Amino acid sequence: MKATYPEWVSSDYAASIPADAKGTDSKTGNPYIDEWMPDKNLQQLILKQYKNSTNPVSSPDQITKDWLKNNVLSMNASFITQRTDKSYYENTVNMQSLEGLQYATELRMIYTTPDFNASENWGITSIGKLSDLEALRSLTKFKAIDAEMDSIYDISPLSDKSLVNNITEVINGVQLIYSTQLQQNHIIDASPLKLSIPTSESNTYQFGNQIYIAPEITINPNTTSNYMQSKYIKGVDGANVPVKYYPVASTDPDSWMNNRGLGIDYKSTADEDSATTTTTKVAWTNLKKNYDSTNNLGYMTVIWNKTLPNQTSYSYQGWYIQPYRLDDNYHDKTTITVHYQDKNGNQIKPDDEQSGALHDSYSAPSHDNIKFNNHEYRWIKTEGTIPSQFTDSNQEFTYVYGQLAKPVTVHYVDAATQQTIAPDKTFPLKTDKNYPGIVDDPYDVSKDYKININGYTYKDVKAGSDPVTGTLGETGKTVTYEYTKNSNPTPPNPGPGLNQNRRRNQHRLQRRRHQRQRLPCSLQLQALPRRVKLFTL
Repeated sequence: MKATYPEWVSSDYAASIPADAKGTDSKTGNPYIDEWMPDKNLQQLILKQYKNSTNPVSSPDQITKDWLKNNVLSMNASFITQRTDKSYYENTVNMQSLEGLQYATELRMIYTTPDFNASENWGITSIGKLSDLEALRSLTKFKAIDAEMDSIYDISPLSDKSLVNNITEVINGVQLIYSTQLQQNHIIDASPLKLSIPTSESNTYQFGNQIYIAPEITINPNTTSNYMQSKYIKGVDGANVPVKYYPVASTDPDSWMNNRGLGIDYKSTADEDSATTTTTKVAWTNLKKNYDSTNNLGYMTVIWNKTLPNQTSYSYQGWYIQPYRLDDNYHDKTTITVHYQDKNGNQIKPDDEQSGALHDSYSAPSHDNIKFNNHEYRWIKTEGTIPSQFTDSNQEFTYVYGQLAKPVTVHYVDAATQQTIAPDKTFPLKTDKNYPGIVDDPYDVSKDYKININGYTYKDVKAGSDPVTGTLGETGKTVTYEYTKNSNPTPPNPGPGLNQNRRRNQHRLQRRRHQRQRLPCSLQLQALPRRVKLFTL
């Protein structure tokens, strides 16, 4: 999860720092590197690893973005150095974020696992604090991460990467031994590793012993049952992983869980109806059975064990622990949970969970567009019933979203000149409430988009156009309709006879005008109407 640093200005400011900037930033008074690589433990690990390289740096403030790009192929917290250098081991276990490594664009692997022997040597915890992997998201050449016994929950920055294990590669004379191991973290969603499925046992990776402790809840001791679902736990394929009850009894449902030992302090203090089988919904009863009344604390704990594809030696396995406290003054509050998922059931936003007393009114949150993993999603439907009030049991419903697609653009051109002869149209239309459409939704621009254009006749779809029917996608499609310009009709020839008659009539009119002009004045007067009286002076 994203680490925060109080003295950090912002990610935008960090990105604006020049790639060759070193020394002190005059605006903040801090070393430049503290702005774009704020975790000082990470700074020290890189400095110590590359102090004897062909292009060494003597202090963290001499490290630049350009230097990372040109020199760093791996970031390796060496076991040997952890055992001999206490400060180096402290850097390893206290590092929280990889922020800044996104500028090491040639980076292939990182190794951040705290060494257990070093932990015993120095009397320091063996559990690392690393949780923020966001810097790895943009690295296109990244191949392996060995981060065991850390505090990693979110591995979505690895979602577009094909990680490998037990593979050796030589780059510019440097031998890299790739190792991918993520066991003993807090990972409950393994779906980002779907591109990293090992092809055989020879390159299998370890991904077990996950332990996730959910936020504590309070329950009235008179509650007869409390439900938990496995929907939060997802395998490499993105499907929900069934879970099994983890009891206080010494004979556990899976002995291998006891051998790992990590969950032994969190055994369930309540009963579960289907204790001997795996299930996707756990019904907890008898919450007081083994409740620790001295510390006022109990646990509802389930375990999961999902075999990884192409592997038999290791599996995706762990504990999901729900701490609870019993409180007589807690009066029957229940929860209403809204899930935000895409059309395939994948979570795209954290659940919205509200609690209330019996018969309290409930107002559902709006289903605005969501941005997730550089994509935008729009609500398309609601699964389940949206309640109007809280009841005596927990309720839930799901907002289902579709990823926004790029529209289909239709051009209209003259077949001969390829000039535009009508405004473009889009599918969906820009005036449509569904614009710009949802990925995988069908489109059809074969009929309504084949318009009539004055002076032109439709010819054909231009070669190289996208299909006129299909499904919308993340990239836009273009269809071009070609039209042929209509020919202007030639006016009919009037013929010689008609022209001669016109000339004859024109001559007659001209002669009459001339004759009138030559008549004597007295004759012209006689032609006046009789009712006109003439007077002479």
